[in-house]
Amino acid sequence: MKKTILLCMLTFLFSMTVGLTSCECKKKGEAPKETVTQVTELVPETVISTDRQQLFNEIGGDYIWYETTALYADRFDAEDATGKVVFVKNIFQQVKSETDEKGREVYDVWCYIFKTDLTERAEYALHTFMAENDPLTDTQICLTFKAAYDRMMQANIPKPTNRTCVLRIPVGPYVCNAQYIFGDNNWAVFVDAVTGDVSTRNPAFQKPEEEPVLRKPLGEWP
Repeated sequence: MKKTILLCMLTFLFSMTVGLTSCECKKKGEAPKETVTQVTELVPETVISTDRQQLFNEIGGDYIWYETTALYADRFDAEDATGKVVFVKNIFQQVKSETDEKGREVYDVWCYIFKTDLTERAEYALHTFMAENDPLTDTQICLTFKAAYDRMMQANIPKPTNRTCVLRIPVGPYVCNAQYIFGDNNWAVFVDAVTGDVSTRNPAFQKPEEEPVLRKPLGEWP
């Protein structure tokens, strides 16, 4: 009788131990809670690098980078402007030459457009060409979008009632460096991507010997 009771107690304790062990193993094996990092702003240079790498993987290296547009969260003339970028668009072009059945050289031109916002990224291909910009592909760019934004905001000039900045080399009668162009046709501020000079005049239509409107931001004047 004692043996039977002892055996029952041992069986009960063993089942309890197995139950506790099973619960503990289940807890350890649970998948960790997924941490979702919400993107609140974009870094244009990172987006440019990503888009160029994807385009290289898709069509190779014979493409031209023409312009990058950044959309900011706040208007440039807003008192509480943060300088956060919420949208980036890159435009590239590829030109292929072919010979038709009559032996004539013909060209097939495609524009590749990448659009990236805080939630998604999209790519488009259009059968068209760029005419208003010079290529950015191999040009010198010393300032980032952030640095150009800071130069523009520090300058003692009215800020555009706008949220858009375009990095491009405008075509005009005079050769110029790549420009960060803040604003639109109504009011624009040009920041030289190499020197950091700030101007309210398009350098592609300004004689090289002429000084820009503002050579240095406010606080750096002599």
